[in-house]
Amino acid sequence: MNDFLAPWKFRFRGKTGRLLSIVDCFRKEPNKGLAVVQVARASGMPIHDAAKLLESTPELFIKLPGRGDGITRYRLASSVAARSDKEIDELVQRHARRESGIFYALMLMGLLILVVIAMVIIPSPLSPGGLCRGEIAAASKTLLNCRHGARSRTPARLASTRAVQERFAAPSAKLGSTVKMAGSQER
Repeated sequence: MNDFLAPWKFRFRGKTGRLLSIVDCFRKEPNKGLAVVQVARASGMPIHDAAKLLESTPELFIKLPGRGDGITRYRLASSVAARSDKEIDELVQRHARRESGIFYALMLMGLLILVVIAMVIIPSPLSPGGLCRGEIAAASKTLLNCRHGARSRTPARLASTRAVQERFAAPSAKLGSTVKMAGSQER
């Protein structure tokens, strides 16, 4: 079964002290497999936390084959047992720093996604042609009213329609092309 929250479940980040106390328990009892209960008592943490840490960090701890009594025992990995205390501390800190880097990268990606979404959703004060979205909405409403209400063309409405058409035609004239508005008629 896949764990979809695996990137958010860090094995070393924030747990370095507990991991090092478990390693100390194994260093005090060399060449001996310890049960989860023994590790929990010696390190002073709850049994569930000790079992979870032992199970989730195979780089440090190896599960020993069962003896038939049903008790799961662990020991230090041979690569860890051969190192000094300082080297083990550096190993655990390096893994914790790596996970912290992953955490900060995920947070930065999430923040950038939110910024991009905000930039797409939130209207800019000026559109590329220099018009606000409110002006564009009002202009399109005016054009639609003039197009559909041809019978009620008053001089004021005709003047506002021409002003809107001139306003829309001005940005395109800068580009060197002329745009004829749909429904606009010269009178």
